[in-house]
Amino acid sequence: MEIAAAILVQLRTNISRLNTYLSKINAADTDKCECGMTETVSHFLFLCPRWRNERQEMRSAHGSRYCDLSYALGGYSIHEENGKKVDGEKDRWQPNVNAVKATIEFAKATGRLQRQT
Repeated sequence: MEIAAAILVQLRTNISRLNTYLSKINAADTDKCECGMTETVSHFLFLCPRWRNERQEMRSAHGSRYCDLSYALGGYSIHEENGKKVDGEKDRWQPNVNAVKATIEFAKATGRLQRQT
C-alpha cells in the first residue's frame, strides 16, 4: 500500500501506531503521548506540542476548519454553523483534497505513523 494511503487508513480507522491503539493491543504500556496527554488521532493532528513546527502547513491549508477531524481526513461533517451544515448538502459535497493532502504530509513529516525499522 502506498505510504499516503496507509497513513490515511490509520488515521480514519484509529488502527494506528498511536498509543491509544497500541495500548489496546498490549503493544504499548500506556495510551499517553510523550507530552503526557492521551495520544488520540485528534491530539496527534491538532494539539500535541511535539509537532508544532510540522503542523504549520496543515494548519494553513485547513484554515477556519482547523481542528475539524472529519474535514482533515476527507469526511463529510455533520457540524452546523449559523444553522447551516458546514459541508452543505451531502449529495453535492466533495472532500477538500488539498486539506487531506496537507494532513497526510503532516503525518509523514512527523514519521509517527510509519513503521520503525
